[in-house]
Amino acid sequence: QAKRSGVFPQDYKFRHCKVSLRLTDEQEVEVGDLKVKALLTPGHTPGSVCYYVELPEGPAIFTGDTVFYDGVLGLLNLDQSDPKSLRRSIRRLAQLPVEGFYPGHGMFMVRNGRSQLQLAAKKLEGLFLPRLQGQWQ
Repeated sequence: QAKRSGVFPQDYKFRHCKVSLRLTDEQEVEVGDLKVKALLTPGHTPGSVCYYVELPEGPAIFTGDTVFYDGVLGLLNLDQSDPKSLRRSIRRLAQLPVEGFYPGHGMFMVRNGRSQLQLAAKKLEGLFLPRLQGQWQ
């Protein structure tokens, strides 16, 4: 029914995947020929994680819903969102040497990805939170 209508019914229950390995901060796992480092980045949610990977083209980060293109932040209106933790997480990410920048949604960059992390960190220096994902400009 969901495939035909394009939406799930209201009473649909999503089944979570079984966790086979719980990663710790900076733990590395091998995925094929790649070493993927988990970076715990609480803020959007307490369990937010970004993944740092050394690719042949240069280091890359997969940010999920932590930060998006143009320094836009993930939503902070969830029950356990924490702006203070997000600020710390973004500052940490902005220090990394990053070429590829791959958020969970929207535009990505294959070069100079660190600029997006630094832009988000700069926006967080202000008095108010910057624009969040899903907000009107």
